[in-house]
Amino acid sequence: MRSRIRCALYDADTLQPDSFDVICAFQVFDHVPDPAGMLRACFLHLRPGGLALFINYDSGALTNRLLGERSPIVDVERTALYDRQTMRRILEKTGFSVREVFAVKNTYPLAYWARLAPLPSLLKRPILTLLERSAVGEVPLPLYAGNLGAVATKERPQ
Repeated sequence: MRSRIRCALYDADTLQPDSFDVICAFQVFDHVPDPAGMLRACFLHLRPGGLALFINYDSGALTNRLLGERSPIVDVERTALYDRQTMRRILEKTGFSVREVFAVKNTYPLAYWARLAPLPSLLKRPILTLLERSAVGEVPLPLYAGNLGAVATKERPQ
């Protein structure tokens, strides 16, 4: 399997056309310097009928709008931010047929969510201490935390 690992930036020349049935990119799309170029490469490398799945931050999500500049999506490492509409548009403009763009539900222990919460230290420390010392902190809590998913296809020729 090591022979199949490539240490290189991904682009259209990285692989042969029509090489994959599925391409996934999780939390990377908003970091690439040429998002449309990356999508064109994905489209080229997918076989007809293939699926692409992208998960990235949703700038239009309620959590990200409420947090504003305190949102974790505001970061110098991101070259662009997308909401559900802009993600759909860029996929369509690069040749994909979009099946669905949706909010992603994340499930983490309550203590993890509390660590991320933008609370004043005076309030946050005792809450975290209580949660980390009790079983309550380990209770899984599913939340829509501001991510989007997009499933798109490379249609088969008619």
